[in-house]
Amino acid sequence: MKNRQVSRHCFVQWIYEKEGKKILAANTKQKSFSERRRLMKPYFHKVQYYETDKMGIAHHSNYIRWMEEARVDFLEKIGWGFDRLEAEGIVSPVVGVHGRYKKSCTFADVLEITVKVQKYNGMMMHLAYEMKLAETDQVLFTGVSEHCFLDQAGKPLRLKQKWQGLDETLKNCVAEYEAEKA
Repeated sequence: MKNRQVSRHCFVQWIYEKEGKKILAANTKQKSFSERRRLMKPYFHKVQYYETDKMGIAHHSNYIRWMEEARVDFLEKIGWGFDRLEAEGIVSPVVGVHGRYKKSCTFADVLEITVKVQKYNGMMMHLAYEMKLAETDQVLFTGVSEHCFLDQAGKPLRLKQKWQGLDETLKNCVAEYEAEKA
């Protein structure tokens, strides 16, 4: 798969070429980082029957899976989906997960999951999650996942050296997170 840069200020700056066909990866209209983030919607998940126990309550292990679903969605929305990361030779394994269960959810509940970059230092990233009932805004779960950045051989990467776009995007996300806390 070949990559070539389209524009410095595009939402997603790459066109992927696969099997001789050019596929536009995402909307390339020029938008600032803050405008893209403002337009981002939370991730929604409807609790499925198989995710519940005999009492109809979602099993606690599902919350970690839902964090991953929301993380994949978040990365896609900021222009750095897993397909792009892998094409660039970047892997980002989970090295830690923490969660706090506040209230149970049940079959057919719709969850609204927000993801924010809590910390980032060029080699590690911490993502904060908040899961709410979409109908009531009641917080059900908060959590954090910790990730490092590695190359395909498993060696640590410093994103600033070769992937300045991703580095800058993650720094902007942290700045936004800190501004919201203030």
